[in-house]
Amino acid sequence: EMKCTANDFLNTLDSYYEMYDEPFGDSSGIPTFLVSKLAREKVTVSLSADGGDEIFGGYDRYSSISNIYGKLRFIPLPLRKMLGAAVSSMSISQIDSLVRTFLNGVDTNGLDWRIPKLVNGLKASSQIDFYSNTSCTVDDVKLGKLHRYAAADIYFPEKELFNNQFIFSSLGKVDVKSYLEGDILTKVDRATMKVALEGREPLLDHTLVEFGLSLPDKFKSRNGKNKWLLREILYKYIPKEIVDRPKRGFSIPVKK
Repeated sequence: EMKCTANDFLNTLDSYYEMYDEPFGDSSGIPTFLVSKLAREKVTVSLSADGGDEIFGGYDRYSSISNIYGKLRFIPLPLRKMLGAAVSSMSISQIDSLVRTFLNGVDTNGLDWRIPKLVNGLKASSQIDFYSNTSCTVDDVKLGKLHRYAAADIYFPEKELFNNQFIFSSLGKVDVKSYLEGDILTKVDRATMKVALEGREPLLDHTLVEFGLSLPDKFKSRNGKNKWLLREILYKYIPKEIVDRPKRGFSIPVKK
């Protein structure tokens, strides 16, 4: 067990640019480096489970396509844009107060980054548009200065959209080619190599990837739980209370 401190964070920053050798905006590279360093004290090879969310449908945003956009699309787009403009004109503290008043018990942490995604999502005119808009807090104009096309446009042509039995696999393909390759695998590979730890990725065996991305949604999400198939396998080996814990990212409190 390792408890990260502010000093761990600051000390890691000195070698961060050398480790990644390019602009790299994922702050979870810091705890990934620290946990790799901790593991290297005992072992030279480690197994990582990257790809499980993309291949077997673990991301909540996959569910939101059918659950949230499935309802939003019945509201006329002009009306949704007006609502988005109204939300944008409010301060985070005002929104927080409204949520606490009318949606008692709803978690209001992270409103500063969730609200821009919500506003972007309200402007969506299609499923893939909703996915792209809610995956990023940067508006299209600013993003266009960095990238000519959005990742979803590159890897998922509009004409292929959308077999409603395979939404999870369709979005998984987008993430495998963009987020997984350009962020997650870059992060883990360079953080582990920095400390001479071999990070192996068993879930990315190509036959397993091909199998997982061929499955319809019913094998990925049931009864409000994602990664259904993986859970059913894990229940045989790992206590259910561990498998069914709330999903947690590997983030750090950057602002603090």
